[in-house]
Amino acid sequence: MQASLKGLKILKSLQNLISNQFPLVNRLVVSVEVYRGLLSLNECPIVRRGVKADAVQISKLITLSIEEFVCFEYTDSARRLILDSVSEDNIAKNIANEVDYWIADYHNKIIAVLGIKLPNHVFHYFVDKNYHRKGLANLLWKSCLEELRFDTATVYSSRYAIPFYQNLGFEFDGEQLEKNGVTCFPMKLLIKSA
Repeated sequence: MQASLKGLKILKSLQNLISNQFPLVNRLVVSVEVYRGLLSLNECPIVRRGVKADAVQISKLITLSIEEFVCFEYTDSARRLILDSVSEDNIAKNIANEVDYWIADYHNKIIAVLGIKLPNHVFHYFVDKNYHRKGLANLLWKSCLEELRFDTATVYSSRYAIPFYQNLGFEFDGEQLEKNGVTCFPMKLLIKSA
């Protein structure tokens, strides 16, 4: 235990030294810190921008997550509507147009995805259920913020995801909305500059 605490202190010191001058190395150090205990050092997921070729895997991850954690409260027609919106074709259109995706790629499998509809709206944010509570969502969020540098963010949260977004600092920004049987909760985050 003592050795791992010492190692973590060294890792944090190294991260502080290089964070401003070498952001890619900083990202690697952060990912090593996030995944210690989950994966060995040579098996850290790669955080990268999503491309059109990722549409199949992104769609599959989002679809499985929505089916398990979100759709249970919707009617059949609302369920079909929301699942159609994350089809492979629609994800490819999003990537080609106004949604930027950050993904965690682990052995060529996408295990987490964050989609931002520019300039600052969280459009999709999902983690494979086998990797929940491992720091992947935070890693994607930090990577996104590092690149886009917006000072506010918005999201239309599902009921299931409200605690997650509140954990990131989002607060309710209006009343529950419903359109075509799909309910969501508008939330907003004011991002403090470092």
